Amino acid sequence: MQELSRSKLYEIEKVSNFKELINRSAKLYPDKVAFTYKKNPKDTTYITHTYTQLKEDMESLGTALIDLGLIRKTYCYYCTKPL
Repeated sequence: MQELSRSKLYEIEKVSNFKELINRSAKLYPDKVAFTYKKNPKDTTYITHTYTQLKEDMESLGTALIDLGLIRKTYCYYCTKPL
């Protein structure tokens, strides 16, 4: 089996959270497609979202959560039985 070279192939920029990753992607690739989807499985057309649109959607979600009073709160529920 051939060993892989120990030299770096690419420079790596570290990010510490998902928000940083999206902000970085929106800055570097504002008009590139971040993801595509279909509204219904039977549709033949796809809807695309750019990194800029994804960043705007995430910011809107964050604002909506803050408006609901969910600032700096962590909720995690683990249930083994139905409630």
